Amino acid sequence: MRTVLAPPLTRVEFEFPFRLDPRTAIVSSIGSCFADAVADRLSAAGIDCLRNPNGIVYNPVSLADSLLADGKDDELFEFGGVWFSWLHHGSFSARTEEELKRTIEESRSAFREHLKRSSLLILTPASAVVFELPESGRIVANCHKVPGGRFRRRLLTAEECRSALMRMTAFMAEFAPACRIVFSLSPVRHNPGDLILNARSKALVLTAIHDCIDASPNACYFPAFEILNDELRDYRFYKEDLLHPNDLALSVLVRTFAAACFGEEGAAMLEEAERRERRERHIPGGGRS
Repeated sequence: MRTVLAPPLTRVEFEFPFRLDPRTAIVSSIGSCFADAVADRLSAAGIDCLRNPNGIVYNPVSLADSLLADGKDDELFEFGGVWFSWLHHGSFSARTEEELKRTIEESRSAFREHLKRSSLLILTPASAVVFELPESGRIVANCHKVPGGRFRRRLLTAEECRSALMRMTAFMAEFAPACRIVFSLSPVRHNPGDLILNARSKALVLTAIHDCIDASPNACYFPAFEILNDELRDYRFYKEDLLHPNDLALSVLVRTFAAACFGEEGAAMLEEAERRERRERHIPGGGRS
């Protein structure tokens, strides 16, 4: 016996205007920790994927810096005996300035070479909340645990968000005109202590994304934010922090993306990668943990 009436379910409808062969596709990705998780799963499925030349970044300006910076304005600095860059994640750090410069240049060069050959670029901004150095106006990618008094915290304007993303699509139109661009708004709440600020931030980024897509024939949208928050809409799809999607949610999101982008073969590759991971981890049955 089953319930008489199935519970209502919100379905998020979307479609990509292209289909790629997962065996030959080359994918580049820039964005938040969610972008990292997606890239990890695509790579595990055998899809050629390279991500985040500056490390994990969240706001549209820092995404643009990751794609467009030419090495002249990295703004390296020393703090606590370690060298960092205002344009990079904390994973880019070194004991000497020269070592950090070398690491940055190697990452930038490898990503540019991969991007030039890419058939798909995934861009996943997460937040319009930024930290800015008042003396220079530099929007930083990461605060690197520098005391908070060094920064001014503010929301990007709608035009700042739009301009940053438009610079990226304009660059790609010249650098790799055949490369498709998929935007996706990170579904992670980045200001959980202030949900009104989080909503304002997400709205600014989402509006900028769709303004950019409307002006860029090679760009489209993957609704990760909407799928997690409106279709799944249940804390069983979240990690213990109740902010980040858990393995089950990521499986739904990435397999949905793969089916839309690569068709049945891509979805099958993702499923096989998950089965392989379960066997390696000796997890019986069908669920991820």
